[in-house]
Amino acid sequence: MAMHWIGKIGYGVIGVAAAVVTAASGAITLVGSGLVNAFAVATPVAYPPMSATTHLELGLSNGLPTQLRGLFFDPNERVDIFVLAKPELPTAQYQLWLQVQTNDAGKFDQALNVSLPPNAPAILYLSARGKRGFVAPVGPINLPKAAPAQAPTSTPANAPFQPTLVPTSPPAQPVAQPAAPLPAATPKPVEKEPVNAFYLEVFNNRDLAGTAISTRNEPTVNVNGGNAEAFSARYFGRFTFPGTENYEFLIVADDGVRLLIDGNIVLNEWRVGKSRELRVDVPLTSGEHTVQLEYFHRTGNARVSMTWRVNYSRWEARYYNTPNWTGLVVLKRDDGDADGCLRMMTWGDGSPGPNVNADNFSVIWERRAWFEVSGEYKFNLELDDGAKVYMDGVEVFGNLNAVGTHEFTRKLGRGTHQLQVLYAEYGGAAKMKLEWTLIPPPPVPVP
Repeated sequence: MAMHWIGKIGYGVIGVAAAVVTAASGAITLVGSGLVNAFAVATPVAYPPMSATTHLELGLSNGLPTQLRGLFFDPNERVDIFVLAKPELPTAQYQLWLQVQTNDAGKFDQALNVSLPPNAPAILYLSARGKRGFVAPVGPINLPKAAPAQAPTSTPANAPFQPTLVPTSPPAQPVAQPAAPLPAATPKPVEKEPVNAFYLEVFNNRDLAGTAISTRNEPTVNVNGGNAEAFSARYFGRFTFPGTENYEFLIVADDGVRLLIDGNIVLNEWRVGKSRELRVDVPLTSGEHTVQLEYFHRTGNARVSMTWRVNYSRWEARYYNTPNWTGLVVLKRDDGDADGCLRMMTWGDGSPGPNVNADNFSVIWERRAWFEVSGEYKFNLELDDGAKVYMDGVEVFGNLNAVGTHEFTRKLGRGTHQLQVLYAEYGGAAKMKLEWTLIPPPPVPVP
């Protein structure tokens, strides 16, 4: 059965100065758990500041909430879960429900099959409190309630919801929380330079300034949801890339994001903006490289994710530091144009890319190109120094000392054709250009 997670916030007043909390007198104590919550006697107090990082999500199964997930808490900390009644009003009432403990990653999953107190509202919201403060509620939720131990007394329909004190002596019926406290787990040490994982730092400002308010290790970059005010985060890790390839990095971000590979900025979108998809190609050699993603969020729902893959959407290019396509491939990347042509391959006396010689190098370009119309095509080549061209495995041009401009024609049927270009540079200026056009058929004579 598929589980779908949502992080929709159902309380628009959270964080506003007018919002207050009302609670019953005395301390609310869950027997045997060591949990104590001290709200004052029905006295409105200013709503505490919201945590900038921690948040809750609901897991839905067949459209119904069945799981509560907590994210971005401290590792192995105790978290209080509250029932919140009528959050749309300027005053709100909280009732302690359960206590859970996060795992080594600062997360928890709590099944929602634990019965609620009989006096809980029919439609409710859930909130939580950890070391860094309260978490914005999620809801609305309609959960099953526990049957009352005895027939309840009649209560006016319009009577306000009042939290019920948990008795200080063990209750007769089973309680949701076990009598013994949860065993304290040994926190996993945070690695500052993990391999194939990220070291995450979270700051309570938009500029990655000062001391991080939270640090932990994360296997991926994937944050989606949580109503948070201005904060920033830095992900840093060392990753092993299996081959010398062109890697496409896909980033989704709301608001600003910046990507550095081996300390070099390859993407800079450090600005406020709606959630958007960003892509950047980075040619990398096989082995270990550092990946650093920096992110800031202004307000509303935070979102940032990053993945990468080997991708060649145009020409797969392989560069060699020999003039005859032998030896090791020193650079692989995505070259050329989306329409199939090879343009802008003009380097003058310089190198075509990282790790490639300025002279005495060679390149193999390969791609499958779509030709919309059957007919005869004219191909134009501009070379310095030489090249061979193959179409569907057949050599259609071959001159390894061909500085200048060249033309040839080829009849092609409608469809996809395999193209391969072998280019050689011996010294001096370097240039390679290949493009084509359809030769219009001769006019049909009118009888």
